[in-house]
Amino acid sequence: MKSRQKLDGDDFWAGLAWVDVKGVAGEQSMPQGATQGQGEQTVQSWKNIAVLSVTPDIEVYFGFMSGGPAYFLNVPIKTHKGQFGVHLGDGDVKFFVIPKDLKSRPELKLVEVASVDDSKYKDLPLY
Repeated sequence: MKSRQKLDGDDFWAGLAWVDVKGVAGEQSMPQGATQGQGEQTVQSWKNIAVLSVTPDIEVYFGFMSGGPAYFLNVPIKTHKGQFGVHLGDGDVKFFVIPKDLKSRPELKLVEVASVDDSKYKDLPLY
């Protein structure tokens, strides 16, 4: 690619690492037009999590897309040995990470879908 500012090459075009995760049948749907509080209450009612792994274990911003615009936290997330958990509802969702330095090329993988109460993940940061 050629541009007037000579912004060609991998040094300028970092990619997003993402993973698609199927929703969990039977979980409560996010109410249409939910307020921030209603949305948070719905998310906290979900009993399943996607356990995600970032490699290498670097500082990243985390985000998701689920049938609409993309959202991401504007502060780096915490991980435990490169892993973190995300509540899962009934809809399919795309999770992604953006490296804090905007240059690294992390990978994002789905480890498994687990119960929020799974003792194997008791130390996992949960979003």
